[in-house]
Amino acid sequence: MTAAVVTRNLLTPKDNRLLSKRSDELAVKDSLALSVQCAGFVSNMAQRLFTRTRQVESLAAEVMSLKQEIRGLKHENKQLHRLAHDYATNMKRKLDQMKESDGQILHDHQSVPMVVDEV
Repeated sequence: MTAAVVTRNLLTPKDNRLLSKRSDELAVKDSLALSVQCAGFVSNMAQRLFTRTRQVESLAAEVMSLKQEIRGLKHENKQLHRLAHDYATNMKRKLDQMKESDGQILHDHQSVPMVVDEV
């Protein structure tokens, strides 16, 4: 949209009547003032859009960083899960060995009096 179209759409019929009653020099000055205001508005809008663009870029970089962190945490979680599983498997094996050993000790303990009686 050009500045002329913006300016044309900003003027109301009342503004047109007022401007038509003014001298050419005064109308040019008012038109110039309006053009400067429009340029300021466009510049302000451009600055705001630039700032928003920087914010979006910053947030996109933060999202990427967080995604990498999540991947790392998922990998670490898998490793910890494997370690816990291996630990549980080892403890079960040791517990089974201890139960078997306790059973053997109990059996040996019960057979000791029989051996002593025979002697």
